[in-house]
Amino acid sequence: MLWVLQKSGYKVVDLMEDTALSKPTLFKIYSNTAFDFVNVPDPLHFKAPKTEAKSQTLVKGQLVVESQTNQRFMNARLLSVPMLQELKSKFKTGLFVYFNQLDIISNAAVNAYQFSNSQQRVTVHYTVFNDTGLELHSGILTCELPTQTNAKLLIQTCFKSIATQLLERIDFVLFPKKSKKINFI
Repeated sequence: MLWVLQKSGYKVVDLMEDTALSKPTLFKIYSNTAFDFVNVPDPLHFKAPKTEAKSQTLVKGQLVVESQTNQRFMNARLLSVPMLQELKSKFKTGLFVYFNQLDIISNAAVNAYQFSNSQQRVTVHYTVFNDTGLELHSGILTCELPTQTNAKLLIQTCFKSIATQLLERIDFVLFPKKSKKINFI
């Protein structure tokens, strides 16, 4: 997915490329990151999602269950902003993209009798920070393919589409006057 960013002129550091060398860095990142399940923000009028207050689960001995109808996603939250300064000096970058969750959901089970028409939806939950810890953008990116699509084609088409969507959103935030009008999904 990162090759699309690289081709667009962004310097990309992939910490998963050689996990033996990057293990201490990954440990530091994981130790200084928390995740919250929050409402998906509007990509065109982005405001960083706020951590929602946990409501009481028992009231007068009765269980209170809050139903959520809004679309939600897994958002990264930094526990230590100075960590980004260390990463900035180490990797010479000021933009940090977190891929928080990957969902691949097929509707084949729902359409058991119409398997040939079933689709699978690939969804990536992401968060983008600058070097000061400001959340520049976050949300979900999606792509749909037929269920019969093999893994190689899924990576070549869906992940490329998702990476292109991410690039458009990053450019939209960093260069708002230069960004073309885009349709956020």
